[in-house]
Amino acid sequence: MITRLYRSKSDIENLSQLKTSIPTGKDRYDYKKYVVNKPWGYEYLMYDNNDVAIWMLYISRGQSTSMHCHPRKKTTLIVIRGEVVCSTIEGFFHLKKGDGLMIDPSVFHKTRAASPKGAIIMEIERPPNKRDLVRLKDLYGREGKGYEGVAEMSKDLSKYEYIDFHGIRHTKQKTLRLGTCVMSLCTQTNKKPLLLGFLRGKYDVICVLSGYITDENNKVIATPGEAITRKSLKKMSRINAFRAIMYLTLRYVKYTSGQALHVKKKRRR
Repeated sequence: MITRLYRSKSDIENLSQLKTSIPTGKDRYDYKKYVVNKPWGYEYLMYDNNDVAIWMLYISRGQSTSMHCHPRKKTTLIVIRGEVVCSTIEGFFHLKKGDGLMIDPSVFHKTRAASPKGAIIMEIERPPNKRDLVRLKDLYGREGKGYEGVAEMSKDLSKYEYIDFHGIRHTKQKTLRLGTCVMSLCTQTNKKPLLLGFLRGKYDVICVLSGYITDENNKVIATPGEAITRKSLKKMSRINAFRAIMYLTLRYVKYTSGQALHVKKKRRR
């Protein structure tokens, strides 16, 4: 299930009490092919375009991100592996793989790994800007500090579970696998109803990366940075794609003990 979180009165009050100075310009640092080490684990940029940036976060067992918010950008979190507890100022959510949250700007939240081997979550930001960050509370003393600097970044990708969709052409489809999650980056360039096969496709969650989707009543149901489950789409008699739509599908599969839990590329036909 994917739940939307809206800004509350408590979020507004807490943000107004913090002395913050968020850069308004575009974050021009190139995070590609780097892993950013965190006191709770690590994260890296998996894909970005003009609308969104997708980051993969590994959170160690029992560790937690800061209670933070992004004043100007929306954030979607989806669990790729393990279980997490995502807390806001007013409550919490226990999320398993395939579950997610769509978080409005200025909503304070933190994520703690609740499974023995830690957890991997996917974070989609709109618009892309890592400097749009305000920390309210932090277990590691980073309150009031901005995003990590070059000293925390590593180029040795072999030390991490790392996959990326950098450099993919908009006319191509690419599929990668991380553990039991199969991810496919796809593009549809024509303005026409999505095919029925899309509704019946083998996926659990779809994330819109550019363009947008409407239902049979022309109501917008997903814009860049937002996610929707296959179960929700199947309830609609017709869906339409507008602009050159790019989307990422997530499918969770079973594996045996003999299978590798790393990247598995789809063979081209």
